[in-house]
Amino acid sequence: MLYRKSCVLMTLVLVLILISIGFVWVLKDQYEVVQKGQLLSYTKGKIYEIRIFDRFTIFAEPEVKPSGDVLNAYFLIGISFVSLAFVIILWRLIGGAARDEIVFFICLYTGAGFLAADELFGLHETLGHNIQFLRGHFGIRRPDDAVILTYGLVGIIFLLNFRRVLSQSRRALVLFGIAITLFVLAAIGDFLVIRAEEILELISSLCIFSGVIVLGVHILEAKLSSFRQSRY
Repeated sequence: MLYRKSCVLMTLVLVLILISIGFVWVLKDQYEVVQKGQLLSYTKGKIYEIRIFDRFTIFAEPEVKPSGDVLNAYFLIGISFVSLAFVIILWRLIGGAARDEIVFFICLYTGAGFLAADELFGLHETLGHNIQFLRGHFGIRRPDDAVILTYGLVGIIFLLNFRRVLSQSRRALVLFGIAITLFVLAAIGDFLVIRAEEILELISSLCIFSGVIVLGVHILEAKLSSFRQSRY
């Protein structure tokens, strides 16, 4: 029952997220900043006068400029903290009986948090700029491609090491499989400088986010059921 209700709620949330992604994705190429500065007398902050679809004018005070990287970082932060929530719940309710699962979610929490920081602060690009000696070797045109390849290898090791945990939910496996496929396509698109790679990364992160929730709820429900049966 918990699993079914969670799936229904998650589906509704994902629909809203997809609508939001579509709106932001369309909007980001359909607006023009007419002017910016202290345009309103009651605030000292920088205000933007924005023309949308060449028809509507609004005033905005954005702290962060909307972009695919920011949205992707948002999803990655979500993955990180959902994973942390499952770590706390599993540890408090089940403890050592879910050791592998707890370690899995700790690694996911750490990895997703790091990737979110990468998206926001351009860590792999910065590292790539400082390993210029790799250019022209092994088919590498941009040094940061080597960093992305390293991320991919770490991801493969992670998946292989925790394959038993991942295999507990078929639905989660499907979502993770879709995410991996999209990530590979996004990496190819980035290598070929194709704009579609940003939207592919977003959908990939969304699939991972969904997979983590599906897997976490499934594990929690199965472990609690087994724990109750062992007590009675």
